[in-house]
Formats: sequence, C-alpha cells, structure tokens
Amino acid sequence: MTLVVIVLLMVLALLAAGFLTTIRRTAASEGTSIQLGPDEMSRIARLKKISAGIAELKASATTGSMPAIVAAEAQGESDRLMDEANRLLVARRQARLAERHGAKTDTISQIDARLDSAEEALDTLRRELAQAISEPDTALASGLEDRLGQVKALSETLRELKA
Repeated sequence: MTLVVIVLLMVLALLAAGFLTTIRRTAASEGTSIQLGPDEMSRIARLKKISAGIAELKASATTGSMPAIVAAEAQGESDRLMDEANRLLVARRQARLAERHGAKTDTISQIDARLDSAEEALDTLRRELAQAISEPDTALASGLEDRLGQVKALSETLRELKA
C-alpha cells in the first residue's frame, strides 16, 4: 500500500514537472515571437541599407588603404549595431504594446533617440567613407577614424540601454 502511494506521488510529480516545463517553453516562445510594427520595420530597412552601403564601400576600397581599414571596422561595427537595434526594436514594440494596455513608459522615446543618433552617425560614416574612397586624402582619412569612434561609442550606448 505504501509503495503504491509512493509510486503515485512520483507519477504526479513527473506530470507536474512536465506541465511546468511545457508552460515555460510556451511562454518563452511567445516572448520571442513579437512581430515588429511598420515603424520598427522601416527603421530596420534603413539600417540595413546603410550597412549594405558600408559593405559595398569596403569591397570597392583599395586593399590596405586607410578607407579600406576603416570600412572593415565600420562594417563590423554596423553589424554589432544591427544586432543591438534588433534587440531594442523588439523592446520598443513591447513597450508600445504595453502602452496600449495602459502602462506608462518613457522607453520608446529613449530607444528612438539613441537609434536616431546611431543611424545618423553610421550614415555619416558611410558618406565620408564614400568620399574618402573617391577622393583619397589624408585629412579625410583621419576624419574617418573620428567618425568610427563616434559610431563605436553610440553602439556601446545601445548595448547599455536596458529596455
């Protein structure tokens, strides 16, 4: 009799553990399946366009030149920035959905401000890279390093933003 009770309790414990695991998996998958809205999708499209422009410039730059070196670093930084932007845009979408249900938040404006500045800095770097490749000049090359530093700093700020 005691053995039957112990076996039944073990079976119930296993069923409960399986049920809880299923609930956790469902909650985790629903949390990552948030669909981005049109605002977020348009921002991603703009960032992808800038990133693709940097990749094209990297391919067209003379190997070993200052613009080629900066373009390679800029491409890596734009990839990191895209990863952070994706994370922040999902958080932005979650904040917008929370606002619709009555939550008060300033997260959206923080995310927008930081993404705007990062997008602007990356686009400026892309334009200056294009100019430095088409008109090789040492003054332009030193300015590229400064721009790359700004992009790196903004990328770091995006990583630090807890959304």
